[in-house]
Amino acid sequence: LNNNKALIIQVTLRNKEAIIVYLIS
Repeated sequence: LNNNKALIIQVTLRNKEAIIVYLIS
């Protein structure tokens, strides 16, 4: 479960970064 949570957190952070880049561009 801890590994899954870490994966989910990493994916969410990457998605947030992608959304920010998309909004800026």
